[in-house]
Parts: sequence; C-alpha cells; structure tokens
Amino acid sequence: MSLLPKNERKVAKETPRNFVIFGGTMHGKTYFADEFPNPLNLNTDGNAEMIETPSINIGNQRNAKGEIVRSAADMLSDVILELETTKHTFETIVVDVIDDIITMFEQEITEENGVKSVGDIGWGKGHQMLEMMVRVFVMRLKELSMKKQINILYLSRLTIIEENDVETYVPSLKLKWLNIVNGNSDYTILCRKIGKNYIRKVER
Repeated sequence: MSLLPKNERKVAKETPRNFVIFGGTMHGKTYFADEFPNPLNLNTDGNAEMIETPSINIGNQRNAKGEIVRSAADMLSDVILELETTKHTFETIVVDVIDDIITMFEQEITEENGVKSVGDIGWGKGHQMLEMMVRVFVMRLKELSMKKQINILYLSRLTIIEENDVETYVPSLKLKWLNIVNGNSDYTILCRKIGKNYIRKVER
C-alpha cells in the first residue's frame, strides 16, 4: 500500500484557527471568546457557573487530606478524548486561563515528587516533565482542532512592561510557555477596556 497521495489538486478545507487572547481582569477576554461559534469554556477560576457559556471547572481535585485524587491533567485529557470520540456541537474550545493550567501541572509534579518546586527534582527532570506536559496538552488540542474542525482559544492575563516611559502590553504567560502556545497559534489578540469601549487588537 503506497503512502504517497495522488498527484492531483484537492479542495482545501476551511482551517479552524488557534488564538492567544490576553488582557487585564474584566477587559473582555471571556466576553470576546463567547462570540466564537458554539464555545466550551474550560474554566480555571471556579466561576464556570457565573458565565453563560457551557463550561467545565478544571482543577486538581483533592481529598480531605489535601492530596490530589484527580489531576487537572487527567481531567483535561478526558475532556479532549470525549471531544475527539463523541458526537457534539462544540466548535470552539476556550482555555480560560492557560496560565493556571500550567500552574496546576506544576503542582501535580511537585506533589507527586514531594518537592517544593520542579527545580528541586534532580538532573532537570522536573522541568522536562513540566515542559512535556505543556507540549502534549497543546499538541492534543491542535490535533483536535484539525480532526474535528474546532477553534482553540488560549486566554492569558496581562503583564505591563514599562521602559522609557512607554508601556508595552504582553501576555502574563512566561515566555517559555508563550513560545510553545504561540508556535501552535495563528493569532495573538489583545483585549482592552477603555472607558465603556472594548477594544481588540491583533498583536501577531
């Protein structure tokens, strides 16, 4: 059986887009995400019931002793698997917010290894594990996007960098993780609220 495709042109499918959307608190990130078609919000601040968008609270679930009994990573894996393998009408997945997801991954690693930070795990293995978890999560979402024609939105908070009296707005996500997410995204959009107006600006 040949692995080569036929040497003929085909009709290109409309490709769903992957977005990084960042902004300050109450500056319209979630509001903007809700304008995308049929969104599912993967919410990290426990306020899933406070928004109209269909949503799931994501977090490290703990027992009475404070031990993680079901990790955020496992929850996300199960959600992605269900989105991949079942019939549904969702067309957009909103990660709200990606900063918290990575913190949850880090919590799982440190608690499983009985350390205070991933850097305390020898030979850089903690950092390697965390990076692998982030990369696998992002790649699974990208595969879901292509397979099921679903938009992926990564929401991040805002950091303001001031230099020579000039303010620059950037996602609060650390550069290492931002590079991974950006590398698998098509657009980076800044959300700002100025007065009563909500402004969306394409940064990349």
